[in-house]
Amino acid sequence: MSVRSAVRVLEEEGLVHTMQWKGSFVADPLPATTPDQGQADTTAPARVMPSAEFLELSRRIEELAAGQTRLLEMLSGAGTR
Repeated sequence: MSVRSAVRVLEEEGLVHTMQWKGSFVADPLPATTPDQGQADTTAPARVMPSAEFLELSRRIEELAAGQTRLLEMLSGAGTR
């Protein structure tokens, strides 16, 4: 019961979202807004967890960068022969 209560509180705060038969997932909260301006507060530290899509894209970019480095090393080695 206490776990269900805790998840319900986190859901009410917008920190998690629950899908029936799938589970509870950490939400990507939006940046804090100032009540008087309704604008995002860019000075506040970000609390946003990276989404699965962001992590996958980051992994792919790192793979491409590593491949580019290997290719450049091969090309520079071919020029010295």
